[in-house]
Amino acid sequence: MVEELNAELPGAGVSGGGHLVVGSIRFVPGMRDAVLDALIEKMADAELDADLRSAPQR
Repeated sequence: MVEELNAELPGAGVSGGGHLVVGSIRFVPGMRDAVLDALIEKMADAELDADLRSAPQR
């Protein structure tokens, strides 16, 4: 998603790191609304992996 955002929002300076479940995203502060709106849209459209869980299995 970070690579897509960087390509779609030139000048926003989108970069990030981490892994699939926990990561970070950085961008030019003045582009906050555009970056977050685009990220939220991408997250809403993303397919979820049923094996990934937010809580440990007991």
